[in-house]
Amino acid sequence: MQNVKNDLLNILKDINDSIELQENQLEKNYKMISSYIKSDNIDELLKEFEVYTENSEQENRCQEIIKLLLSEISKQEEQIKTCLSSYSFIEYPDWVDSLDILKEENCIVNYIQESVYCFKEADDGNNYLITLKGKDLKEELISYIDKETQSEYLDFYQRFSEDDYNKAIEFVKIDMNNDKISELNYDLEQLARFTTLLKLFDYHNIRNVYVSSLINLVTAMSEPIQNIIKQEYSDVLYRGNKLTSALISLKIKHPECFEIDGEDKYVDIMEIIERRNMYIHNQGLVNDKYLNFNTIIHSSVWNVQGFIDGDLLQIDSYYFQDSYSLFEAFIKQL
Repeated sequence: MQNVKNDLLNILKDINDSIELQENQLEKNYKMISSYIKSDNIDELLKEFEVYTENSEQENRCQEIIKLLLSEISKQEEQIKTCLSSYSFIEYPDWVDSLDILKEENCIVNYIQESVYCFKEADDGNNYLITLKGKDLKEELISYIDKETQSEYLDFYQRFSEDDYNKAIEFVKIDMNNDKISELNYDLEQLARFTTLLKLFDYHNIRNVYVSSLINLVTAMSEPIQNIIKQEYSDVLYRGNKLTSALISLKIKHPECFEIDGEDKYVDIMEIIERRNMYIHNQGLVNDKYLNFNTIIHSSVWNVQGFIDGDLLQIDSYYFQDSYSLFEAFIKQL
């Protein structure tokens, strides 16, 4: 039976380690949000944000910051989607693969792109590309050549026709258009990734990492704990296969099992299980079943926080860690 306990403790540790892994991911990545949203407000929020804090006021402030960051990300996503709506992907013409002027070693495509990018304002660069003509591009390139010392380059640029240069310009227009679509879609993907990451640590998100981990923790414990009780405490009888039923019967027959660090933790353990059940069955909201649960567990101090019907039973990092530590101690004591 000790092996069963050890296996269960290892499962709980794995769940806790998974949270730490995701917290580390947030720590490593949250500052990168400023790469996709340029504003002084974002920079200030990111400077103030802390992944790890034991100060409750700072913890509350960080929750506010998460909401503000999510709002800023949402605004940026809408701007990108609006921008994307003005673009359409353009298919490349058949001549793209065979046109000599487009070959990378000829550097003409690269020259056009660099000419566009050298403008400080993107609109100026776009206007340059829109108005650029093949005849002007050819003359521009030839004008840079010293005809006495660089005659081979002169022949090189002159061998391409005006139509070749026009097609090179058209190719760059298509390529930059499609690259812009890819860039905007990539930014949307990154912002969605940041949204997912931040929501994992938003205490008001009913699927945050601490909620899902507590659900997994209680689920993982249910059958093994019942098996331990059946094997170790043969005088404990109950119907069905519910963890709560097993613990109620265990409390009646062996109340000492719930004495942890000199305190009776029966009510605390049962509350954790019932809070988990509220997330499974009622989106984490208080209902009559939660409020009346004290009659089931024979306790008159059940709703110590004064919850009312419809309140969200918050599960944050503190609640999860307390629950994890309590169940770890309980299992060791069984």
